[in-house]
Amino acid sequence: MILCAMFIAVGILLPLVTANNPQLGKAICPMHIPVFICGAVCGWQWGMAAGVITPLLRAVIFPFPLMYPDAIAMAFELAAYGLIIGLLLKLLSGK
Repeated sequence: MILCAMFIAVGILLPLVTANNPQLGKAICPMHIPVFICGAVCGWQWGMAAGVITPLLRAVIFPFPLMYPDAIAMAFELAAYGLIIGLLLKLLSGK
């Protein structure tokens, strides 16, 4: 749970790195990276939870992404990323 909270915090703060460079900010979305890592390290349940919480919490704290429709769509997208990465690693590792 603590690792998941750490990945959520990193996912909220990491887009601030690319905010100063508009070209880089439009090319990559670094909010996805901590969700991928959370799904791989913590499992599919926590990866999916981090994927749902990260964009919604970021929309509450910062003005971007907008809650509707961007943050809600990103919540579904990131939840799918965390879920799929976690399940794939579980299936491939044989645990």
